Amino acid sequence: MKPTRIVWMSRHPPVQSQLDELQWRWPGYVLVADGRTFDGADDIAARFKAAEGDEMVIVAPWAVVRELVNRDIPLLYAEMKRVPCDSPDAEVKMQRRNGTTTCFKFTTFKRVDGVDIKLSNLPKPKENYNAEIKEVDTGTSRQVQGNHGRQAP
Repeated sequence: MKPTRIVWMSRHPPVQSQLDELQWRWPGYVLVADGRTFDGADDIAARFKAAEGDEMVIVAPWAVVRELVNRDIPLLYAEMKRVPCDSPDAEVKMQRRNGTTTCFKFTTFKRVDGVDIKLSNLPKPKENYNAEIKEVDTGTSRQVQGNHGRQAP
């Protein structure tokens, strides 16, 4: 029997616990790692097909994931749990732009069956307000008209 080909579509390499779970779920699997930047769902779908993949672990914007699900590409989501960085469970450390570090532990893979986004209406804008926008990089500020020429509904 042909081994399961798992395409790892992420610039982040898998951690050992992820590899262990893949081996447990798909003994003898073949991992095809693709950490290149992608141009959207068409590009990812073409790479998956070229790799002759059976499953795909993906880290991508939810809109892209939704397009891939709609194309019936079998997707896996690596569920991660936030943990203290000084914990021995910390497997992934992310440096944030603000200089802080956030750490995670892999918990399991989940099948992506769909992507639903719940939306709600915004409240009516207040009448005649002015918003001050401060430009962080330059330290300057300017006044911006609140409704930008739009009429309240």
